[in-house]
Amino acid sequence: MRVFDYNSFSKEPFYLPTVLMILCGLLAVSIYAEPNTIAKQSHADIIRSAVAAGKLSFRLTTSDDVKTLLGPPVKETTEKDGDMELLILDYGEVQARFGRMQNLDAPFALYEVAVRGKGIDIGQTRQIVLRNTEDLKKFDRFWGFSNVSLASLDLRGHLELLQTMPFDSRTVWPESSRLPKGFDPVQVLEQGKNPGLGVRAIHSQGIDGRGVGIAVIDQPLVKNHPEYADRIVSFEAIEVSGVPPQMHGPGVTSIAVGKSCGVAPAANLHYYAIPMWKWNKCQPYCDVINKILHFNEGAKPAERIRVVSISTGMFPHWKDFDRWQATLKKAEQQGVFVITCSTTAINYGTLTRAFGKDPEDPNSYLSEIYAPGSDFLMVPAGNRTTASHEGSGIYTYWTVSGMSWATPYLAGLAALAFQVDPQITPSKIFEWLQQTTVPTDAGPIINPRAFIACVQDPNKLSTLRAQAISKKRSKGNVVSELSKGMNEKVAQLDMNKASREDVIRVFGQPLSYQGDEQTFIEENLPDKYNMTYADGFSVAVRSGRVEELRFQKLGYVFRGGITVDSKLEEVLSALGPETRTIDGGEYRIERGILYTNEGETIEPKDGVLYKDIGHRKGFCYYDARDTQGVRMLLMGNRVVFLCITQNIAPGQENKGNNHE
Repeated sequence: MRVFDYNSFSKEPFYLPTVLMILCGLLAVSIYAEPNTIAKQSHADIIRSAVAAGKLSFRLTTSDDVKTLLGPPVKETTEKDGDMELLILDYGEVQARFGRMQNLDAPFALYEVAVRGKGIDIGQTRQIVLRNTEDLKKFDRFWGFSNVSLASLDLRGHLELLQTMPFDSRTVWPESSRLPKGFDPVQVLEQGKNPGLGVRAIHSQGIDGRGVGIAVIDQPLVKNHPEYADRIVSFEAIEVSGVPPQMHGPGVTSIAVGKSCGVAPAANLHYYAIPMWKWNKCQPYCDVINKILHFNEGAKPAERIRVVSISTGMFPHWKDFDRWQATLKKAEQQGVFVITCSTTAINYGTLTRAFGKDPEDPNSYLSEIYAPGSDFLMVPAGNRTTASHEGSGIYTYWTVSGMSWATPYLAGLAALAFQVDPQITPSKIFEWLQQTTVPTDAGPIINPRAFIACVQDPNKLSTLRAQAISKKRSKGNVVSELSKGMNEKVAQLDMNKASREDVIRVFGQPLSYQGDEQTFIEENLPDKYNMTYADGFSVAVRSGRVEELRFQKLGYVFRGGITVDSKLEEVLSALGPETRTIDGGEYRIERGILYTNEGETIEPKDGVLYKDIGHRKGFCYYDARDTQGVRMLLMGNRVVFLCITQNIAPGQENKGNNHE
């Protein structure tokens, strides 16, 4: 073996140039080695380094941030998980999952990262700490600022945003000097617990649901939450083994029987935890109700379940709807009041409580997207505080609302009625809820005190009804500045190309921007929303263009003299004798969509009046968007919802010409 001799090497000039060349080569390699090493760094190493440096974190990192860090993915896919829209970026050994609520204008936020199939801790269980006000834009209006620290931010210029964002009792706020004037999150959270409209005054009379059983059929629940834990009489989990608590269950339970949030805080709770996300037919719900009815047959009268609350409205859309209707009839015969989000049993919509207004005052509420007509019973839902699914003792203030929050409110009122009169029938409860409303600009709002007074003494109903009609008439005689000259204002809009800016130019700034289940701010509008004004007037906008003008009160006169409150015969006379009519007995309509009784969606025939929909006399729908630029909903054979979809000059309309 030859041993390299440094001494001999230094004495051999022949080898020196060669050695120098070798040394230069090695030096060059060393110079360029580091950049090449960085360039070849694996995606896994980059992700781990970014997480360690705090550059990659739960709900603060967007999909664009990850693409900037790792480049374009090998595969990019989207999925839906309930109301969540998911985005998966696949880099081979690294997968990143992002989420956002559907129909809410927010970027995809990071929820999970896995390296070679193993998850990495990106702070899912830790509080999210915002770094600057730019981070505010990364949060949607469904989950909002729950478990978020905003302590380091100056929020004085963000009142409009804060009024629309949910938060919870874990949210950390800046000191009051860096909050908008008058914005007190502690007070907002506490006030949101109040059911409002005199419900707590009813409780003070000892009418709080005691002795009445309420069954809530909903998603997995935080069973030990102090808001309702001591009200649970029975609990049954069905097909949800291993599934953690979901946000829906604690919310609806709080509104029904919560000790500080509930309409019936002393009622007995029977809870059925079910997988709503996979039950897509009526049968399993029928099975649960039949189980309840079987329980009642063997129980003492004081132990029976009298109210069932289910916060979903999909039943009419499923093919076994006839089975569901038969089950409801069986429940009614046993004296059990069943309320769901479906409006097939009772026509009702939702209200949101105006921020900072008195929850007891009916005029403190605004109508929402689920407010389809002036004769619909309006129920509080938005800007409410409930128990959170995140753990015992945690409360969430929700700005987003929907029928899910209105359903348990009605269930709670039914429990109060059963306490006052155990012999009252479900049909009477439905009837008196609708006949004791109070008229407001947002529509006929539920009136808990008048309802309970009617249950206590049915002879008061005629007096209460007369008072309501008198108030409605007196309010109807008042025409606001907005309603004056409404036809002239509408004529200023070219419905084929009018934009939001055109609407503001003609009608002024709206009271609010309403989406499917929430209120938006002007700077962050979704693709589809409603611009709401006073007197039941709103403008539907889609993709930046006006889709239709909507009227729920007097103020606009359609050609031939049709207005809100016009009689059916007046409508037919104005539309002409050629107007086609179809017996609507085999159809249903929900939120402007026509269905068969089997749940099949029907495209309305242009120029056709669907009469007595669902065999409900006087419940009609007319759609002539293409030929006459109008559609309308009638209840009691009177127009309650009038929508203008395009400008068509008199004489230019193309009416139908057949009777069926």
